[in-house]
Amino acid sequence: MLGGGDCIAPPAAQVTAVESILTATNSGRPGSIAAAVAASWSGADTSAAVRAQALSQLGVEHWKSRGWRIHGVCVASPTTVFALGENTISLERDSLNFRFDTAGRTQSLLVYTGVDVPIDPRDTSSDVARARALARYLDRLRNAGLFSGSVLVKRGTTTLFADSAGVELRPGGRPIGLDSRINIASSGKLFTATSIMQLVSSGVISLDDTLGKFYADSELSAPVRSVRLRYILAHTSGITDRRDTLASKPGERFVYSNLEFVILGDVLERASGERWEDYFAEHIFRPAGMTRTGRAVLTRPVNYLAMGYIPQFSDTGLVLAANPLLHIWPGNTAGALFSTTNDLARFAEAWRAGVLLPRRWVDSMRTLHNTTKGSEYGYGVMLWRAPRIWGHAGDLPGTDADVEIIEPSGVISVVLSNMSGVNNPVRRRIARLWGVVAR
Repeated sequence: MLGGGDCIAPPAAQVTAVESILTATNSGRPGSIAAAVAASWSGADTSAAVRAQALSQLGVEHWKSRGWRIHGVCVASPTTVFALGENTISLERDSLNFRFDTAGRTQSLLVYTGVDVPIDPRDTSSDVARARALARYLDRLRNAGLFSGSVLVKRGTTTLFADSAGVELRPGGRPIGLDSRINIASSGKLFTATSIMQLVSSGVISLDDTLGKFYADSELSAPVRSVRLRYILAHTSGITDRRDTLASKPGERFVYSNLEFVILGDVLERASGERWEDYFAEHIFRPAGMTRTGRAVLTRPVNYLAMGYIPQFSDTGLVLAANPLLHIWPGNTAGALFSTTNDLARFAEAWRAGVLLPRRWVDSMRTLHNTTKGSEYGYGVMLWRAPRIWGHAGDLPGTDADVEIIEPSGVISVVLSNMSGVNNPVRRRIARLWGVVAR
């Protein structure tokens, strides 16, 4: 434990390397960070690309923290040292894990954010107090330029908190609002999983159906045709990216896969007789009241969809680089559709309340059906946020999406941003304020 009797101090050389890197990172100066990387990052044989990646990582971490208040440095293993530091912007505690080679040179840094999310108990005394605390927190991130997007917290039809920050297109574009259309990345897997479960609940298909029911012998290999739908929904199918082999026995290993949900989209079309876009529109979006969600098929960026921005750091400092590919790359049943914070909240409530699917099937989706190591995933639903939080996250370069339902209160939290990697402090704060210890 850091700060306790079991904390073992690292060798002096490792302490020096950690302190040098952290001091340079906290300064935020590109030259200082570059010098620290050059001095301690795996020696003279390290490629320029590796050094540039390290510089970028440390610079972005400074942008997110504006510096850590380090509480100590401890040995985790002979080649790993960790420091626990307070993030001066998010007010969370982050764990900074440094890995060294046998010569004592730095190889990599992994930052685990939000390992502790302290809050004032007075901020949880009522929904009004929670909302005020969240408003102060979002203002803190907004003023630091660390959030661009919108946040909505609801219980049923009651809005508990709603606010937005940033613009759809930099510089000087329209302010982002709850109806701004932003790429939701893998959060769209919720629509695919719900659609498949609708067909299961109505008896059109079964979770125990194999792909062989939908694909001819000439389309897929025999091992892949033998895989049951329940394993594909849970990312435990074992199907490789080549689609013709299995890397493991179905149900044996969890490997998150976009391909599996592309396959599910194909199954959806073959079983329902409808294009997946039409099925979503009729059976998901219309009953949920979603009017601004769908697939964008474009050849160039447009001004009615929010542009995505990627924080990037180099020897010239930090920039927010636009990613127009988010507009041009067409979404599919694995994700990358465009939606709004309001629409995602409408979906979450309709789904939670049994409007889209009988509640027993919703409960089945959010249940862990296997003990596969590394799996905290139900049928198309992430369960890894915390024991009582379920939903789905999504991220691509330039976008960050989180749709979560906090049980047993039924509080719905939607955080949707047109900036990479900025949602976690917000969604963790929401989870803590509404009574759940979240990771």
